Amino acid sequence: MCEKEGYLLQFHGDSSYSIELQEQYFNFLNDLSNEEYINVVLHPLSLNTIQDTIKETNLYFSKLLNLIYQKHLKIKLSIENLNSITMPRLSKEYLNSILSNNMDLNFTYDIGHETVEYGKVVDLNSILIERLSNVHIHTFNIKEDHQPIGMNEHKEWIKAIQYLNYLHFDGTLVLEYDFYTLGSNFEERMINYIKCVEYIQNYI
Repeated sequence: MCEKEGYLLQFHGDSSYSIELQEQYFNFLNDLSNEEYINVVLHPLSLNTIQDTIKETNLYFSKLLNLIYQKHLKIKLSIENLNSITMPRLSKEYLNSILSNNMDLNFTYDIGHETVEYGKVVDLNSILIERLSNVHIHTFNIKEDHQPIGMNEHKEWIKAIQYLNYLHFDGTLVLEYDFYTLGSNFEERMINYIKCVEYIQNYI
């Protein structure tokens, strides 16, 4: 029904789950799928070093993709870039080998994470472009991440959107906002979220 009506059903999973717990979660999602694919986005793992993080993340996603394949689950899996200011975490530059080793793995480009660490937003390499299926957009302040973009925000996200237009990106773009920051009640939050969508549409 979602695909028929032009909607994307996407779940942001938790990469701290064990493979066994992920299997239960994926089975639950598969039961919801109604023969349509559900998109699941996961962060890379976070370990003590970049090298260990790459190695274990690669193994973790390989096991998950094998699970999806073996059980014929209606799930598309995507790995998301993270910011890496305070601990070893995989920004987009570190995802190449993981994507190369896992041919059915997609890439979710989180522009907000990239701007948190003041990374370049317009330098995706060929494998990131090839696997790019989903984009997250948000901003941040000193204390909180996943904040809504306002009229007076820094414009790195606009550069990224223009870059995606240049690449003829036709995947999905998710405004990944902390919903509770958008108003004091559900109706107000929904109205303000729609306003955010309308604002960003000016640049797409």
